[in-house]
Amino acid sequence: MNTKQENLPSIVKDTKTESHSNHVGKEIEKIAYQYGGSALMNADNKDMLDKIKDAKTQTQVVNTLMTDPSSGRSMSYAESRMRYG
Repeated sequence: MNTKQENLPSIVKDTKTESHSNHVGKEIEKIAYQYGGSALMNADNKDMLDKIKDAKTQTQVVNTLMTDPSSGRSMSYAESRMRYG
């Protein structure tokens, strides 16, 4: 593994081969609580964390983040960032 990536959370490391044995959503949830981000989340972010914690792959996480939870329509990257930060 690239030495620059050794200290990164596992979900951020090189993702050329996406492993289905890792539970990506649970890793995200763990990081949110471990680094204190969950305490600063608004309702939209907490609801999204509840949805993505069940995602098993990065693709599932991204698809969830890019879908409007109210309408189910696809959101642009800018819309997703405005909503979730």
